[in-house]
Amino acid sequence: MDDLVTRFRQLQRFVGWTADDEDRLETVHALLAPHLGEMVDDFYAAIVGNEVTAKVIAGGEAQIERLKKSLANWLEDVLGSRRDDKYVLRRWQIGKMHVRIGLDQLFVHAAMTRLRVGFLRLLDNASLAPAQRLLLVESVARALDLDLAMMEDAYQAEFLLRRMPANQARLQQQRVVADVGRRALETDDLDTLLEFVVAVTAETLKCDQCVVLRLLPDNQLKVRASFGLAPAQGMLSLTPGGQISQALLSGHRCAVSDARNASAPSCSELQPATDEANGRQMQSSVVTCIHGERWPWGVLIARSELADDFQQSDLDFVDSIANTLSIAVRHDQAAKRGRQQERLAGIGEMMTGLAHESRNALQRIQACTEMLSFEVAPDSEAARLTHRIEAAQDDLTRLLGEVRNYAAPIQLDKKHFRLTNVWRQTWDELSQSRPPDAQLTEHLSTNDKFYGDPFQLRQVFRILFENSFAAGATRITVNMEADERSLLPTAGEGRSMTLRVRVQDDGAGVPESMRQRVFEPFFTTSAKGTGLGLSICRRIVEAHHGAIRLESPSDHDDQGVGATFVMELPL
Repeated sequence: MDDLVTRFRQLQRFVGWTADDEDRLETVHALLAPHLGEMVDDFYAAIVGNEVTAKVIAGGEAQIERLKKSLANWLEDVLGSRRDDKYVLRRWQIGKMHVRIGLDQLFVHAAMTRLRVGFLRLLDNASLAPAQRLLLVESVARALDLDLAMMEDAYQAEFLLRRMPANQARLQQQRVVADVGRRALETDDLDTLLEFVVAVTAETLKCDQCVVLRLLPDNQLKVRASFGLAPAQGMLSLTPGGQISQALLSGHRCAVSDARNASAPSCSELQPATDEANGRQMQSSVVTCIHGERWPWGVLIARSELADDFQQSDLDFVDSIANTLSIAVRHDQAAKRGRQQERLAGIGEMMTGLAHESRNALQRIQACTEMLSFEVAPDSEAARLTHRIEAAQDDLTRLLGEVRNYAAPIQLDKKHFRLTNVWRQTWDELSQSRPPDAQLTEHLSTNDKFYGDPFQLRQVFRILFENSFAAGATRITVNMEADERSLLPTAGEGRSMTLRVRVQDDGAGVPESMRQRVFEPFFTTSAKGTGLGLSICRRIVEAHHGAIRLESPSDHDDQGVGATFVMELPL
């Protein structure tokens, strides 16, 4: 990109381009804007009337209308845009496109002559002084010559690349894969690696867009790195049955699609982030899964404005890049897990010592308060204060226990059991603390046999139930099903059967501003909570090689739904 801009600036100096030319083009734009449509119609009438150029129009009237819109945008760009770095890149893309659609460059020169004559004719009809008209004509000529030069440069580069023998092209791709692998080993900054990958992939394939999307726990997609793609606003929704979900479910590359073929998969999943204002529509794409340690981490996508623009070697290249990214992602996850384990070990060591030193003091407080309670009248202010001391002591004991349990390594004692018995037993254990009118409803569509640690999972259900009661819920529904729709296949194993357990309540729910933080340690909205409950839930579920997430309210249409937590446990 830097070389292109440098060359363009050199050309500007060569033709004598100045800031005055930019200002004069603004004047031309104001004069000719109402008449640009006439130039577009005349131009494509000439294209269709020529037997050579007409062969490029394979899509009939629909394609002509799209091309007319593109030409109108280009004319507006020539007259109404400043020649910055992005302008240079747009001109380069046009030259590449001429090669890809098979347009002879000889006719590009002839077409530019026709447009130049059209500009001159319109300026001759304008009421201008001869000296002013001459200056405007000179500025238009310089602008068109600069555009033609950059498009010619791009055409020659793309033409030579297209004529490169297939073995040389593969060799170049192999070098890029090796370079990506080397960078993955040398850097611990995943974001920097991703930015490099999308740029070098787009450059190697000569495609229009390349993007890496991160799969979030709530099945939303977030752009982590992109090339040639407008920044997305917020999250992108995962379309069931679309290309991205197919790649994530299968763990493999998705077939190349053609948006003009009604029987092909849709390319519309990234539509919120495409540059529709300039008439750009991606016609073909390849979507490849990037694997994490246990389930898909995200996807690498290469996209083109042309249909069937990818060769088999291109698809193999994208697979190789995605495999290298998968290794880098797993390394990053392992490093983060190692740092987390070190922090937890430090917390555990500290809490063990703190609990040991605090136990005697807490026992003395308990003995003293019990003795003091016998010395005061039951209904006195002193008795009330004594009860508050006992409550504070219980809170401190519980806090020390929760932090110690959170920091301690999770050791699973696995056995075969019925999962329904686990949450029913948990519900019964909470009989003294749950609301009197609380109800538990079950919807089971699968066998409830499971292999895991019933004690640890009982702790998960206890935390979820207690959180629901604290949020004012009186009705809790547990749904359980097993299928292959999970986005949690193990790398290389394809789809796997997954047990999905959904715990839904009718409480106050979780505010949108807090939804992304509910699993963070020590984050709580309760005055009495420690903020460790859901973090403990996540650690237990992940120890079973599963995942837990807070479902978005938009994922269901039920009225009166508060919070819905979904666990996915591999069978």
